[in-house]
Amino acid sequence: MYIFIGIGILIVILVFLLAEKFAPNSVMMVSFQGKQLKKFLLGLTIISIFCIAYGIYHKMTYKLPFIDITVNNEKYTVFGNVGELGYYSDTLIKKGQETQMYIILWKDIHPADVRMFITYPSGKEEVWEPKMSLLTARSIQDLNQKFKIKEIYELSPYTFKEAGDVKLTLKNGVNVMGSMHVKVKESK
Repeated sequence: MYIFIGIGILIVILVFLLAEKFAPNSVMMVSFQGKQLKKFLLGLTIISIFCIAYGIYHKMTYKLPFIDITVNNEKYTVFGNVGELGYYSDTLIKKGQETQMYIILWKDIHPADVRMFITYPSGKEEVWEPKMSLLTARSIQDLNQKFKIKEIYELSPYTFKEAGDVKLTLKNGVNVMGSMHVKVKESK
């Protein structure tokens, strides 16, 4: 969007330069006195450069907040830290209810030595050592090609003790493989 705005401003600058060259006595050009036109065009040029530069920066650094995937002919939305560590669930994640979660990884891990460090909004911390089973299906190979997803694991059920924005950090041995925030809703 910013790139298009910058290009639009450059077109306006081009119109003014062409008007200055081919119609210097037009009403539009006569309204500029002294060096006003040069200052105006310089200001537009600076704005255009900033718009284009920010547009390129935004395009290069933007990460989707979620992605939609299909696993075994079922559609899911992956939340979390897309590109590092994400999750999806069959149901809404609620406080006090056992939840079946799946984690999405963009790196290879050794599931025998995995621990999840859970930080609740109150500051309370827990360590969860889930049993993990690797999902293998043709659709996962397609996801690897489309989104560069390496692995999807089904985790053993877990019950969250607090509602809110819960931070999960995945450690494989001593290495931090990624972290994500899970929205846990209040059970009614």
